[in-house]
Amino acid sequence: MNWNLNWTAIITALIGVISGWYASSKNDHTSREEVYAEHVPDLWERLDKQSKQLDKVIAERDELRDKVQDLQEKIEEQNKTIQQLTFSVNQLKTSYEEDKHAK
Repeated sequence: MNWNLNWTAIITALIGVISGWYASSKNDHTSREEVYAEHVPDLWERLDKQSKQLDKVIAERDELRDKVQDLQEKIEEQNKTIQQLTFSVNQLKTSYEEDKHAK
């Protein structure tokens, strides 16, 4: 009889431990969900703020890209002008040298 009483106590204790663990884990899960739910609006707000900042950075990047392209076009035009001026100066030098030797 003592043997059965011990097994009954062990089984009862084991059921109690398992029930306590299950209730605790379920409660803990619910508690975590409540914490997440409390922070969701803050997380959405932060995500929205980050998205707006990213949009601004993208707009600035596009604007700078356009400015760089405009400046590259101006540089090409100035290089052409410099080449034309260099050619004209060389022609003047040649003409001056020819006139100088002709006299």
